[in-house]
Amino acid sequence: MKKIFFCLFLFLAFGTEIFAQQSFLLNHASLNKFSYNPAYSSVQPFGMIHSIYRQQWVGVEGAPQTTMLSGFTPLFTTAETGQWHKRNTGIGGMIYRESLGLLSNSIVQISASKFFVLNSAETDPLLQHRFSVGLSLGMALNGLDMSRVTGDKNDPGLANGTNNNAFGTLGLLYQYKDFEFGWAIHDLFRRGASSKLGIDGLGAYINNSIITTSYRFRTKMNGGKIDSVFIEPQLVYRFANTLSGQIEANLKVSYKERYWAVLGYRSSYGLVSMAGMRVTPALGFSVSYDLTSMGNKVSAKNSSGTVEVMLSYWFGQPSKFPHRETREEKRRRLAREKAINDSLLALNEKPDIEDATPADDYNGVKVVKGVIFDLKNVNFNAATATLKDEAYAELDALGEYLLKNRKVAIELGAHTDTLTAQFSVDLTNNRARVVKEYLESRGIESFRLAPVGYGRTRQGNGRRKERVEMTIIDTNAKE
Repeated sequence: MKKIFFCLFLFLAFGTEIFAQQSFLLNHASLNKFSYNPAYSSVQPFGMIHSIYRQQWVGVEGAPQTTMLSGFTPLFTTAETGQWHKRNTGIGGMIYRESLGLLSNSIVQISASKFFVLNSAETDPLLQHRFSVGLSLGMALNGLDMSRVTGDKNDPGLANGTNNNAFGTLGLLYQYKDFEFGWAIHDLFRRGASSKLGIDGLGAYINNSIITTSYRFRTKMNGGKIDSVFIEPQLVYRFANTLSGQIEANLKVSYKERYWAVLGYRSSYGLVSMAGMRVTPALGFSVSYDLTSMGNKVSAKNSSGTVEVMLSYWFGQPSKFPHRETREEKRRRLAREKAINDSLLALNEKPDIEDATPADDYNGVKVVKGVIFDLKNVNFNAATATLKDEAYAELDALGEYLLKNRKVAIELGAHTDTLTAQFSVDLTNNRARVVKEYLESRGIESFRLAPVGYGRTRQGNGRRKERVEMTIIDTNAKE
């Protein structure tokens, strides 16, 4: 019985924060933003599953323990086709349980969200004003864990120890380039809830809202070809009608999207540190430690801090990490680029150069090795490998040219400047392959078509970010 009343005392002393807000104080929320805002389920080009375990105040008997399993996925086809925003809709769910001695709080919820593009004429997703709205519905069971009661389970003091509450969360999210602003409004059905919680109101939710904003800075390395280091400061503000607001500031640094570290500060709470890595493209883990986690509630002398562990699984992504260029591959690439540049210089210096097998001009330009043509009308729907309607006329014209000039061989190079470095390579490979397959359907031999996806590695110099280029690689091609 003493243990029961001790737990009830803890709840009355600071249960408002534990049960009303603790589910949103998970440190890994800065990595798993879907855990507090359902709008995030439709804005990623892949699905994610997170499993979190949190041991609060290590060394304090009866301290809160939290477990959570959450996951979401956009409604897409496969990463191979790149059509992940086909319906602009995402779905997800979460199972959450927290215990504080004999007290327990369990949540089950499902979520759905819709993704909108406010300036749909823009083909580059990073330049689009993107807006997402999400809604979560669920049930919360708050009360006593009767399996742990060692005394009289018929004690009248336990009679009203359990109650169920339906709840909902509305999530809003705006993104532009690397900036994002989110607002999650929790407990939609109890917006007037009170903080005066007694035994009859055990575990009742207090409505609260979370506002977040962040910006992702990219740092190019490896010769400026790919984004390697990402620095993302994040600001979080939590507030409720019965509690004072809380500000949280985090700084996340990641390297090649495989390793990351986070350092944060939460007002009236303390410092939070976090580090993790992706062991494979599909599996990752992260560990968090609160340097000062109990504030004025419990003496820090009685605890070794708070530890939180998260395991993550990504799906719907390429199955391998981006290929790291070897020395030999780099030598070959540089030699090929030099050959192309030499061909262009020769063309400029000798405009009447004779080719072994003269080919007809293409769009008024002499066709020799190394000449690059921008196929300006060969465009795709945003972040997909689906050709736009205007692309077919230009591809049909190109097909007729290649049928007439049967010894011309070309490279089809697809380029983009969107999404992650890893996904952009996969996306451009798919786009180049789609163009190749269409030309093959027009009767062009496969050995004359070389599809290459360059991802984001060849940008600048006034070239279009989203483009497909045709490079003449031979005018005397033989199978």
